[in-house]
Amino acid sequence: MSEEQKKYLRYDRVLALLLWVGLGLVLLYNLYPEHETQKIPVYIFVAAGGIFTLFYHYLLPKKFSGPRKLTLESFIDIFAIAVLMMLTGGHRSLFFFYFFLIVAGSALIFGRTRVILETSLISLLLLIVLGIDYFYVPGTPAKLPEHLVHGGILIASLWVVAFWSASLAAIIDKVLKEEKALTIKNQELYEKESKARRRLAKLYKDLQNTFFGTVRALAAAVEAKDPYTFGHSSEVTELSVEIAKELSLSAKEIQSVRQASTLHDIGKLGVEGSILNKPGLLNSTERGVINLHPKIGANIIKSLSFLKDALPLIYEHHERWDGSGYPVGKKGKEIPLGARIIAVADAFNAMVSARPYRSSINFDEAIEEIKRNSGSQFDPEVVEAFLRVVEKVKKPEKKQPKKAEPDR
Repeated sequence: MSEEQKKYLRYDRVLALLLWVGLGLVLLYNLYPEHETQKIPVYIFVAAGGIFTLFYHYLLPKKFSGPRKLTLESFIDIFAIAVLMMLTGGHRSLFFFYFFLIVAGSALIFGRTRVILETSLISLLLLIVLGIDYFYVPGTPAKLPEHLVHGGILIASLWVVAFWSASLAAIIDKVLKEEKALTIKNQELYEKESKARRRLAKLYKDLQNTFFGTVRALAAAVEAKDPYTFGHSSEVTELSVEIAKELSLSAKEIQSVRQASTLHDIGKLGVEGSILNKPGLLNSTERGVINLHPKIGANIIKSLSFLKDALPLIYEHHERWDGSGYPVGKKGKEIPLGARIIAVADAFNAMVSARPYRSSINFDEAIEEIKRNSGSQFDPEVVEAFLRVVEKVKKPEKKQPKKAEPDR
């Protein structure tokens, strides 16, 4: 049921209530001795009104509810009240005041044009009732001026109520329309804002993907400088993310680990290929250059705000649990957890991969090396998580037993 139908149904119920009250008042009015001669017609009127009200307001199917039903009812009520006035005192009947209720209700429901039409009809009927009183009620002609003044006051009062009600209805209707228009406008603005926010979020995501894609391309460029490290970043990322999940990190923290592990060696773009690919041991100067790559990497991505959580992980992934790492020399839980995770994944992948300066070691030996350095190079808690992860995805051993220098 629409709001319009509900409005008409509410008004219909109010009219039904008023009719029952009115019929009750008519019965009470008829108990006075001075109306003895009109008792039978009044009883007939009340009975007919009761049957009409019962059928029209309760038994008639709801699908007939609406403006047409209320319009017909209003005019039936107007003529019924006119008849009732003739039965209960003519133009001086107290039931004239029911006309005020009809006029006020019509103004609120139907508007100015309708209330003018009904008020004109009621005024005409009142004059007709006055004319009937003049010809059929004894004593009326003798007091005609008084009756005319009384009728004029009633008609004038009716028109005042009509215009006042119509004005009030117009104000209410205007307020409701403005409120509805404002609601629609606010809804449209909200939808536009939501659409703009979604578009902005998509653009921001696309921008992030573009930046991150560019940086990943730089990371690929690092690996291109050294064919031995091809695929190193993606493998370190995969292992780092699994360790992070094993440690029950939040989705945001896992995303930071994923970003940082993908880009952890991006600083090697600033390191000469001759140093990266040197087949022998590095001298102290060359080692000093290599040790700068976390700082170089942090400087490369520091302007990318969406990587701000990954930046400290990239900068500190070569710190050691005992404080002997670089570039700062932090120890224990001073080092971000994500950096401690990447340190384990990076070292493990480096040991099982061949380098120009050393051969790879087999899977089990690399695991034992990680265990041996737990508590010195690596966070013991991260090592435990690492061991649970590799147990799930253990690879076949590689038959190259030669042990080599740790990854650069």
